[in-house]
Amino acid sequence: MHICILGAGALGCAIGGALAEAGADVTLINRSPVHVAVINAHGLTLVTPDGERTVAVRAATACEGLGVADVVVVLVKSFDTRAAMEGARALVGPDTAVLSLQNGLGHEDILADIVGRERVLAGKTYVGGVMLGPGRILSGVTGKHTVIGELDGTVTPRVQRIADVFNRAGLRTEVSDNILGTMWDKLLINVATGA
Repeated sequence: MHICILGAGALGCAIGGALAEAGADVTLINRSPVHVAVINAHGLTLVTPDGERTVAVRAATACEGLGVADVVVVLVKSFDTRAAMEGARALVGPDTAVLSLQNGLGHEDILADIVGRERVLAGKTYVGGVMLGPGRILSGVTGKHTVIGELDGTVTPRVQRIADVFNRAGLRTEVSDNILGTMWDKLLINVATGA
């Protein structure tokens, strides 16, 4: 399964790094040429409570030439969603799933406008990350969970396959039959605690 992380900042690198470390075929996509160059030359350094380690993973500043992905995980800032996905059309083939793990609501509709609603999955993650420098992040994966699901609430083989890959990487992931409700729950928690 080829997984592209569209918006590989701190959170995208935490998730992509965990997936790559577990053996998944991952490409991190970030606009920073310095960040990408460091990752390609030296690997992605993950700083965790258990220590520091470096993971070999591909990185790119643009989507052209990367081929079609099986899964595009969207983690760009909300206001960049449309432009980023428009620029990532080359990653999307007939069977590509586009999974938004962004905070907030409404990204799914923007993604559906671009790639078609049938390709879009939604999710929420409590994984965290902090950028420490180019190619180096503080990774908060341990004990954090992620919930993903189809927009219509069906539990499909594709969403289960993605959850299985995430779980094998230590990204504790469950499939929801009410992902939009889950997203509202997280939004309300963020509103209450984020101030």
